[in-house]
Amino acid sequence: MDLGWRGAAAAVTGGSSGMGRAAAECMADDGARVAVLARRAELLDETVAALRERGSPDAIGLAVDVTDAD
Repeated sequence: MDLGWRGAAAAVTGGSSGMGRAAAECMADDGARVAVLARRAELLDETVAALRERGSPDAIGLAVDVTDAD
């Protein structure tokens, strides 16, 4: 299904699991350039590898906590 993400850049918070990961996977499937942000750094490597295989070859993962302003 073409969702119009091909070539677009997307940043997904909570992207290492659950709904965030599912959204990131859908965007990667459609050819988006995906960055996933998550608190749990241990899940990011596997998530990024999966996104690269699914169609986002330059996917990146960033370990961040967006609830902490510092």
